[in-house]
Amino acid sequence: MISFNYLAAFLTDVTGIPEVWVPAIQELFGVGAFIGLSIGAGSPTGGPGRL
Repeated sequence: MISFNYLAAFLTDVTGIPEVWVPAIQELFGVGAFIGLSIGAGSPTGGPGRL
C-alpha cells in the first residue's frame, strides 16, 4: 500500500498526470506485476506457477 501511495503522489506531482488517471495507471501496474511474477515464478521450476 505504501508503494501505491508513493506512486500516486509521484504521478500527480512529478509527471503532471491528472488525478483521474491515477487509479487506471495503478491498475495497469498491478496487472503487469502479476503477469510478470507469474511468468518469473515459472522460470526456475519449469512451468508457470509450479513451486
